Amino acid sequence: MEDLISEALNNSGGNDTNFNSTGDIPPDGDSVFIFLAGLSGIIMLIGIPGNLLVIASVIINKELRSAPNFLVLSLSVCDLLFLCISVPVHTYTYFSGHPPAPKACWAIGFITNWLLGSSVMSTGAIAINRYIAIVLKSKYHYISRNGVVIITCFCDFLVPFLILLPTIFDESLGSFGFESQDKNCGWIGNGILKPIVIGITAIFPLVFMTLCYIRIFLHVLASRKRVEAIGDATALGATRRTEARLSLMLAIVYVVYFVTAIPSLLDNTLSQVGVFVAISVHMTCFTVVWMSSAANPVVYGLVNKKYRNAYKGVVTKIHSLTLRRTRTGGVDTSTH
Repeated sequence: MEDLISEALNNSGGNDTNFNSTGDIPPDGDSVFIFLAGLSGIIMLIGIPGNLLVIASVIINKELRSAPNFLVLSLSVCDLLFLCISVPVHTYTYFSGHPPAPKACWAIGFITNWLLGSSVMSTGAIAINRYIAIVLKSKYHYISRNGVVIITCFCDFLVPFLILLPTIFDESLGSFGFESQDKNCGWIGNGILKPIVIGITAIFPLVFMTLCYIRIFLHVLASRKRVEAIGDATALGATRRTEARLSLMLAIVYVVYFVTAIPSLLDNTLSQVGVFVAISVHMTCFTVVWMSSAANPVVYGLVNKKYRNAYKGVVTKIHSLTLRRTRTGGVDTSTH
């Protein structure tokens, strides 16, 4: 993986005559490129440590070891990989104005679409989990088992990969390379697989999740008086409030995904029907999609107290270990 990123960052040309040249890219210093490169850098600075913090919190903190939080863990792993592999190369392209080497650009385009698809699948799995937990409570024990959760997380990564797999063997179905509209590594050509992938991993999950959360909202609204009648002191009332807070957190994750994905979907739709869209708009919509990868860890901490406490615990442990190593090093040095 390091070799792939190194090739992407260090090679700006290639022997492939079909590969787009840098002639279509505005000169270095273009204001749009500088803005998007800065935005990409901010996304990485927030998202990479944020997702690492989520992963460590779920693994270390026993209170977070539950089915929905393991799905959150899967989403954070996906977002972390995307921020560490895809975004640096795209940021380099924005900043330098030069495309990566052809083979590296193909690989980055494949990985980018794979991880974006996995992120959507993970968000959809969270929506299904919340729907069954709130609306179909009697069935929840079937999907809350560890085996079911592990299989779900595995499928979140496997399904998008299998959908994109034909592009490796048949370029007529779809291929990846330097995309002139987004000025980045993505889909090229008019292969039939691109609209299929957008439909399966973007439009359908978006509609499905919207219906799930609307149904959850209506169910919670209808049962609110019954929950209040149970009383704050009962264990059942406390459990339902905990579930409600967790559902609120995950619903906000969906809203963040919705807000960041809609501009890109509209942009792609307009492009498919032949409507002209400025290159700067294409690039901005493409970059906005990445923001959810950085925003999710922030949402967890702001909305959910257990995550805030887990964040504090992880940071405290890291700080203690750092101090201990510093002191040990100081003692060793003075003794020597």
